[in-house]
Amino acid sequence: MQTQIKTRQKQTIWNKLYQCLGLLLFSFVLTACGQGSDPQQGVISDDKLSAPLPKAITALLADDINLIVDVVLNGDTDSPLRVKNLVVDTTAGTFSGDVSGVPTGTSTLSLVYSIIDPILGTIEVITTSDITVNVIANEDTPADFSSAYITCTDTDEDGISNLEELDAGTDPGTPNYTVGGQVEGLTGSGLVLQNNGSDNLTISANGAFSFNPTAIDGDEYAVSVLTQPGNPNQTCTVNNGNGGINGTAVSSVTVICSTVSYTVGGTVSGYTGSGLVLQNNGSDDLTISENGTFIFSSAIIDGNEYAVSVRTLPNSPNQICSVSNGSGTLGGAAISNVTITCSTNAYTVGGTVSGYAGSGLVLQNNDSDNLTINTEGNFIFSSAVADGSEYTVTVLAQPNSPNQVCTVNNGSGSISGAAVSDVTVTCLTTSYTIGGTVSGYTGSGLVLQNNDNDNDDLSVSADGAFSFSNALVDGSEYAVSVQTQPSSPNQICTV
Repeated sequence: MQTQIKTRQKQTIWNKLYQCLGLLLFSFVLTACGQGSDPQQGVISDDKLSAPLPKAITALLADDINLIVDVVLNGDTDSPLRVKNLVVDTTAGTFSGDVSGVPTGTSTLSLVYSIIDPILGTIEVITTSDITVNVIANEDTPADFSSAYITCTDTDEDGISNLEELDAGTDPGTPNYTVGGQVEGLTGSGLVLQNNGSDNLTISANGAFSFNPTAIDGDEYAVSVLTQPGNPNQTCTVNNGNGGINGTAVSSVTVICSTVSYTVGGTVSGYTGSGLVLQNNGSDDLTISENGTFIFSSAIIDGNEYAVSVRTLPNSPNQICSVSNGSGTLGGAAISNVTITCSTNAYTVGGTVSGYAGSGLVLQNNDSDNLTINTEGNFIFSSAVADGSEYTVTVLAQPNSPNQVCTVNNGSGSISGAAVSDVTVTCLTTSYTIGGTVSGYTGSGLVLQNNDNDNDDLSVSADGAFSFSNALVDGSEYAVSVQTQPSSPNQICTV
């Protein structure tokens, strides 16, 4: 018979009867079997009895449950009086019927409620404690149940009431045992355990758990995880989850949950230097050696936050690296979309121009980036040069009006983490000699002058070309004159 009971489908009536431990009561409210009640009155009159009915049983009557009520007088449990022609008032929560054999005078009275199971037969489910009645012939005798207690019957004394066992589809006459234990480390939601591949049990918090009391002595049990928790994702493992029932409930199963951890990473691009160091959440330093993917070594627990930052920027050349998609909350998967974009620092090249008196001076850097200079002083090329790159400053166009020659000093080198400002461009105006030719000269002593300058006298000794020793800068005036006319013979020379 036991096998037949364990495999049959549970009936709706047993689901309703499961209220016994929590709300089973006469039509007043009790919080558990064995606790007191609010006052409720019954009546004994002319072999008729009316009394309160437990609410759980009241709820079952719509399912055509066969209810039996027995009256126990003066503790004589061997010879109870059966209530016949039972009539139930579900609205009032009472029953009435015929009962023969209640003597006049003072007696103790208790009630026994049983139901008829289609397989197991008559099952006692509830008894009340004794109340005292004083029956007077041909009068309505009050039956005060206000001090009565109810008890849920446990036939097999396994600590599980008959109602609970019927609800679980097991035999109240055969001891049934629970399988359970403790859950630890649960922070997520949705954990579902199973026993022997069924009897699903949803766990909402750490602490004790217990499957329905369906196991009998000798049965095997196998506790497993059907659904792992989420929010955050966790992995729960079962310890001591397999064994056999050996005359007692199992409470040694442990379910240990740990939150799943995920890695954080992404890609680096534009990296040409060295020394780039990333961090996650202010720690877990990660040195990057090249462009491509990266992953931090320390995984992050699901549901926790991550924040990727640059701890050390690259050098040789110096670079700036920025982080995109660098922060957020782990949501059940590894992070791989953090992007680190690096660009090399660029620095300006410049210096000073001195001696510049003309116009049209044009400088270049690396044969481009033409820069027209309008005056003496500082200059800077408009295009910056990447750190580590070469620079070469040259003169593309020399000045004119007056013509000048400009030379560059400190004009080439490599950018090294700073702007270049020490290039010097020095300009000098071009000088020209003054001269010509002498003809018809037959004497001696001819002396020429330029600009009436006694320091620039030029003695001429013969016909031919002449040139003053002092050159004049471009744009200057000159005026050649005869300082001393020839003699021997005397001559007149004109310019």
